[in-house]
Amino acid sequence: MAQFDYCALTGVDGLMGYAIAYHFLKSFQNKDMKGKIRIKLFCQSRQHLEHLESMGGELVETDYHDQDQLDRELRGVQYLVFVPQMAKNAVLLGMNVLHAAADCGVNYVAMVSCLGIGRAARGDGKRWPMHQQLYCLEQVMKRSFDEESYCIFQVPILAETFFFLTPMVQEQNKLRMPVDQDRKFAVLSLHDIVQGVYRLSVEQDTSSSSFVSRLAWIMNKQQKNQTLFQFTPRESENPSNMARHMAKGLEKGHDFSFDRIEPHDMREYLKRMREDHRFQQRLPIEETFAHPLASYLSDACIQGLLEAWDMADQGYLDKNTDDLERALGHPPQDLIHFFQSNRDSFDQLQ
Repeated sequence: MAQFDYCALTGVDGLMGYAIAYHFLKSFQNKDMKGKIRIKLFCQSRQHLEHLESMGGELVETDYHDQDQLDRELRGVQYLVFVPQMAKNAVLLGMNVLHAAADCGVNYVAMVSCLGIGRAARGDGKRWPMHQQLYCLEQVMKRSFDEESYCIFQVPILAETFFFLTPMVQEQNKLRMPVDQDRKFAVLSLHDIVQGVYRLSVEQDTSSSSFVSRLAWIMNKQQKNQTLFQFTPRESENPSNMARHMAKGLEKGHDFSFDRIEPHDMREYLKRMREDHRFQQRLPIEETFAHPLASYLSDACIQGLLEAWDMADQGYLDKNTDDLERALGHPPQDLIHFFQSNRDSFDQLQ
């Protein structure tokens, strides 16, 4: 059975990469695997990430332009969780990682991508440039690895996005997004996504002290490797219902409602929030946020979020599968419980 005593994760200084790294390391700690499995954590800067190192991760400050460094650091890695950089040159940086992984003989690569990528490929690349880059990287994955050696996790808009809208919610007593009030789209909490990635990545081998790839286990059982997982909730929701869930979960009152906002106005709002004092601190959710919230609002991140809302407004993110539920063994958290369980963090941003 294929073991991966040496795995790596990229992009751990971003929201998704950090949350996956934290969950992997915490789970290994709980199972007394610290020191028995090496996990390399690729980041552009180790600032605010020292906690991951104390949990047993090996931080690697990475220049994704440096092919020699990538080759050196990926040599000997059996399993790679590839989280692309949110940047204007994401294709170039991501291709460097994937080519290095292929050249170094990494056994299995799992890529985190976004729901709706197929539509981005068929649409106007200028309309959804960040998603078009992810589509290109998915194609590089397919060309660089055989069908038994990779998978792609496509994820929807994160429920954590609502944290960034909290000041507007507080000031206007409305939830506002650039999406029609009746247009349904998928939303998931980051906690459920990273738990799904973990459970589809590792499984304890009771016959030894190591961890093995569940996906490799499937291969060794002569079952077909699933190359695409689309994580979604059981049902999509429209913005009007999301506003009702927020009102109930955060006790906003009966006059709380949804109102559409134009994409340009949302972009300007998110840019202002980068300078807002409430976003200069990190939320007390250790497993999710390593940095102050403002650091997650780069121009590229804002662009990616606006593209996702635009796809939702076109009806392209109204999709439901059981991929995540099967991975978790239970339904993912619904929005009402997400708001209720994170009420202290929402209160901090008001």
